Amino acid sequence: MEDSTISPFRISASSSQCPTTLYDDVDVIDELYEFFGNELDSRNMDLVVEADVQNRERILRELFDTEGRYIAKIQAALEYYKKPMMGSFRQNPNASGTSSSSLPRNFLSSNKSAGMVRGNDVELVFGNLEDILSISRRFFNGLKERFRIWGPTQLLSDIFRTLVLDASSYYTYYENYGIAMSVLERLARTPATKKHVEAILDSTGSGQISLFSLLSLPLQSIPRYAQLMNELVRYTDPHHPDAQQLSQCAKRMTRLEANIRHLLHNCQNVSRLVDMICLVRNCPVLLDEPRQFIMRGQLTGVSTGSYNHRDDRRMYFLLSDCIIFARPRDDMTPSALYFKGKIDLRDATIKELPKKKLNHPYSFEVSINSSDPNYKYADDIDALLAAAGGSTIQVFYFKADSKEALDMWVGEIQTVIDTLNTPQRR
Repeated sequence: MEDSTISPFRISASSSQCPTTLYDDVDVIDELYEFFGNELDSRNMDLVVEADVQNRERILRELFDTEGRYIAKIQAALEYYKKPMMGSFRQNPNASGTSSSSLPRNFLSSNKSAGMVRGNDVELVFGNLEDILSISRRFFNGLKERFRIWGPTQLLSDIFRTLVLDASSYYTYYENYGIAMSVLERLARTPATKKHVEAILDSTGSGQISLFSLLSLPLQSIPRYAQLMNELVRYTDPHHPDAQQLSQCAKRMTRLEANIRHLLHNCQNVSRLVDMICLVRNCPVLLDEPRQFIMRGQLTGVSTGSYNHRDDRRMYFLLSDCIIFARPRDDMTPSALYFKGKIDLRDATIKELPKKKLNHPYSFEVSINSSDPNYKYADDIDALLAAAGGSTIQVFYFKADSKEALDMWVGEIQTVIDTLNTPQRR
């Protein structure tokens, strides 16, 4: 006996009636799918919107917090450094000033004996930092005021528009940064003015931060503003009442960053040299002429004697005209480095060595023609000793840690030598 029940998945061949209940069921299922599907889509959209709102608030909070810390450090530079330096200058009213437009090329060495903070030195060091502080305070206070009446549709573009217009003041700061650091290096080396440059932030809760470090902070501002403003636009709903204006502000800040990128690159190079000055005790003068910081790393210097070789692990800094090497004070404090020597790379040659030479697979030598009257011995103890012994060629032997390190050092040093030996166009 056949089952008279019609299967919901199969139409009976013997039935001539259309199974309307089947189609009704299918319609109901489709409606359920559509209902729950729309419900799920709506919930997913709500989650996306909520995530964007949270990210937007996170970015604004980051801007607010970083700006607050930035202001505190700029204030510290002005309060704990500029004010005492200005006080010292006022005690020496007859001290002559220094104009950035009339600085002699060798002003660092010629002014070391001045023994006081001189006229315009302070203004050269700090530049328009007070203007930058005012810009930052205005931006910070604007954000703070909006947070008090915060809501999802809060407008912010007017605050960012003012920031973009004010940010042109950074251009002046970046242009003067190299001269500022040169003057500061001289002040840091002069006994009578050194005290004004030493880290004096013990009681502020900010820790030991040097004036060099504080004055480098504005170098990070424009890139930081551009990055966070673009992130803010990314997480702002296109239908938000402020979306279009925010986008325009972000584009203008990004364009400003691109226009000053060459200045920032030069400032960052100076900043790396400044970091080296702060790191290496008794470091020779570096900012007396244009120099590029190329690289740094550890090598093993090999001193060759009559009977054996002595290996000395050192930190080496390659600049665009020389190599400076320093030793750690001890194994326990490797971050404290002490100047050991300087190798002038003018008229130098470099070559890799066979393994048997130093019994090491990754070794090379740098040879200096020390008979050249232009060669500078001033900071090179080994070269002085060699010259006293009548040697005309000074050879420095090095061991690298790997083939990759060997190739990098030899390649970069060779590039520096080639550049120094290339005639400069007038």
